[in-house]
Amino acid sequence: MAHKTKGNSLIEFINDYTVIDIETTGLSASKCCIIEVAAVRVRGGNIAETFQSLINPGYEIRGFITELTGITTEMLESAPYIDEVLPRYIEFINTDIIVGHNVNFDIGFICDKCKKWLSMPFMNDYIDTMQISRRLFREHRHHRLSDLIERFCVAETVEHRALSDALKTNDCYVYMKEYAKNL
Repeated sequence: MAHKTKGNSLIEFINDYTVIDIETTGLSASKCCIIEVAAVRVRGGNIAETFQSLINPGYEIRGFITELTGITTEMLESAPYIDEVLPRYIEFINTDIIVGHNVNFDIGFICDKCKKWLSMPFMNDYIDTMQISRRLFREHRHHRLSDLIERFCVAETVEHRALSDALKTNDCYVYMKEYAKNL
């Protein structure tokens, strides 16, 4: 039997959950750092509370990341380190089902950092809005967050900032929940 390293993937619409998003210094969870985390707690279908923090990776970030996110090395210099932010982030998320866009990326980083910094697994079940979009809108070729927010008239652009993207992901999830009711 394989050792389970993360929660279960769900495809469903619920009213109580937490939307997450992170920004990182690269694509490898084991080699790169998280530089921003955000979470949006939803209760009864309404936003109840948010959490956001920059995280100092302890080194200068590449220009490409600054161009993508707008986050600069200077912004991160006074930010807390991962060992201070991660426990508060995990406590905020608690045992909620996670909602995110292409959320396996985010969960991969969170699982890696929980194991490294907190010596604990991150086992929350999760819902991926990209997977829901692929099922509901098979006729569309692309299902990036930027495609969804434009298609659903949620916003004009993805900012690649954790809280903004988490809020837009929630808007997309709510849109798809309403869309699915009419199928």
